Amino acid sequence: MVVDHNTIRNSRTGIQLDGWLPEATGLVLWRNETSGVERPVWPPVNRAVAHPADQALLGLSGAEKALGAIPAQWQAIRKRLSDLQRQEPFSEHTRLGVRACLNDAAKALAENPAVLPVEAVRSLLGQTLAWEAYGPQRLVDNASGKPGAVDLYTQSPPWAPEVELTVEVQAPAEWQPQAPPAQTVPPGGEAPALRFRSGFTVPEGTWGVFRLPVNYTLQGPDWQLRASERLAFGGGALKEWALVGPFPHLSKAGIEKAVHPPERKLDLSATYDTPAGALAWKTYSGKDGRLDLKAQLGEGKLAVAYAVAVIRAAREIPVTFNVYNSATGLTLYVNRQQIMENGRRWWEKRASTVLQPGENVVMFIVTSLEPDWGFNASIDPLEEVAPGDLTLVPAAELPTLKVLQPAGGPTPQGADLPFAAGQDWRLVYENDFTWPRLGLDWEVLDGGWVVTEGALRADSGWATLAFNQELPPPLRVEYDLRPLQNNYRRVMAVGYTPPGEAAGRRLWGATAGSGYFLSFGWHDDKANHLWRQEKAVVVSKESPYPEEGKWQHVIVQFVPPKAEMYVEGKLALAFEDPEWLPNLNTLAFLLWPTPAEITNLRIYSGAGQAR
Repeated sequence: MVVDHNTIRNSRTGIQLDGWLPEATGLVLWRNETSGVERPVWPPVNRAVAHPADQALLGLSGAEKALGAIPAQWQAIRKRLSDLQRQEPFSEHTRLGVRACLNDAAKALAENPAVLPVEAVRSLLGQTLAWEAYGPQRLVDNASGKPGAVDLYTQSPPWAPEVELTVEVQAPAEWQPQAPPAQTVPPGGEAPALRFRSGFTVPEGTWGVFRLPVNYTLQGPDWQLRASERLAFGGGALKEWALVGPFPHLSKAGIEKAVHPPERKLDLSATYDTPAGALAWKTYSGKDGRLDLKAQLGEGKLAVAYAVAVIRAAREIPVTFNVYNSATGLTLYVNRQQIMENGRRWWEKRASTVLQPGENVVMFIVTSLEPDWGFNASIDPLEEVAPGDLTLVPAAELPTLKVLQPAGGPTPQGADLPFAAGQDWRLVYENDFTWPRLGLDWEVLDGGWVVTEGALRADSGWATLAFNQELPPPLRVEYDLRPLQNNYRRVMAVGYTPPGEAAGRRLWGATAGSGYFLSFGWHDDKANHLWRQEKAVVVSKESPYPEEGKWQHVIVQFVPPKAEMYVEGKLALAFEDPEWLPNLNTLAFLLWPTPAEITNLRIYSGAGQAR
C-alpha cells in the first residue's frame, strides 16, 4: 500500500502507524508534506518504507512546529534534502547525504543553547524516546519503599547521526533517584532499541498523579542539544475507602431515590439498623482503583452502598474524576456537591471539579439491581502538580478525621434530654442537610423546598412539608430555625395531624386545619400561636420571637395531654388538652412567608420506634 503526495496541516499527528504493523509490511510513504504538525509520522522509525529525504523533511517540519522559530540555515538544508529526494532511496550515498543534512541542522540548532522541547529532538533526528508503558504509573501506584525502575527505549533511523544520550529524571530526593549511564545511540537498522533504566525507591504510601521533569542531553559529532519534557507518574487510583452497606434499595430504580442515614449525617462511628441487621462502617485498602462491592459487602441485588474517600490538596487544584461503573447506578459527590450520576450499568464517565485546600470528601452512592456490583475510580489533575500536592488519606486514618465525624459528637437521646417530660426519647430521624437530597422521607405538599448550603430552605409560597413515616405520640422534634426575611409577619410552625390532613390549613378568614399547630411567629401580630384544629388556643407575646438572620433552637413536644414549644431553652408555648386528639401520626413543617431555613433536625419517639 502506498500513501503518497498528501499535504497535512495543523494537526497533532500526520500519519499514524498503528503499533500492530510489523516492520517492512509493504507500506510505502512517498512525497508527503506537513505543516504545523507536531508528529508528522508516528512512531518515527522502522514502521514503513520511505525515502530518507522524505522522512528528514517531515522531521524538520515537525521540529519547526515544536520550536516555533527555526535557524536560518535550515532553508538551505531543506533545499539539499529536496535535491536528495531525486536520488535512489536505498543507496549509501543518499543515506549519508541525509545524515549530513540532519547533522548540520542539529549543529545550527545547537548555536542557541536553550533547552528544547523533546518533540523537537524526536522529530528532527527521527529518534524514538519512548518510556515503558504504565511503568511510571505502577512505580507510584505500587509504592512500597523498595527499589524499582522505569525504562526508556530509544532507537534512531539509519540516516540519523550518531549521538551519545544522557537521561535524568528529576525525582524528589527521598525517592533516591539513580540516573542511568550515558549510552551511544548509533544509526539504526536491524539493531534493537537501547534501554535506559532509571532507578528509584519510592516511599511507601506515595500517591497521586504528577509530572516530573526529564532532562535529555544529546551529544553529536560537533554539537550538543539539551531537551526536556515532563513525564507523568502515578495513576491517581482511588483505593483507600470507608464502606457501609448494603442498605435496602427502596425505590428499585436505576438511582436510589431514598436517602439512607449516611447521606443525612456522615459519621463513620455510626451503626445503622436495617431489616438485615446492624450495619457499621468498615475500611478497605485496595491494590488499584477497582472497588468490588460484592467481595467487600456481599451480593448487591436490590442494595445500596456508600463508599467514602478523602483527598488532601495543598491548594485549589482542578481535577477530573474518571469512573467506570459496573453496578446499576452511581452518584458521585465531592465536598457534598454532586458532580456525576448515571442510572445504568457498564458505563464510563468523566466529570471535573476543583479540590479545595485541605481535606476533600469524596462519596460514591452505589445502587444495584444485580448481585455483582462495583466500580473503578481515579483522578487526573488538570494542571501541573508535584508529589505531595495531592495525597489520598489511608483507609486506616479515615475514622479519625474530623471531616468524617459529626460536629458535637453522637446525637444525644434518652431520658436526659432537656424538657424530656419523663420520656426515654429514642432517635427516629436526623438530618443536618449538608447533602443535597431530601429523598423519600419527605413529601412536599405545597411551596418549594430545597436543600442548599447546609440547610433545608422553604423559598416560595405557603410551604408545607410532611414527614413520610408514621409517628404516633409521644413525639419530639428539635431543629435550628433561621428566618431570612426582614418582616415580622411570619409563620414558622410544626403541625401534628392524622394521616393525609397536614395540608389545607387556613389561619385567617374562614380558618381551617387539623390536629395541633405550634407556630414560632405569626402573620399579623408579633406573637407565637398554638392552635387546636381550626382555632387558636394559646397566643403568647411574652415568649421569644424569630429574629431575621439569627439561628434559634426550637423543641416541639407532643406528650399527651400536652403540646409544648421551647425556643432557646425557654418555654414559648404550652397547652394541656383534656380531650387529646386521636389518630395523630403525621409531622409537618409549615412556613409563610418565605424564605426561611431549617437545619440540625432531630425527630424522637417515646414509643420505642427508633429506626
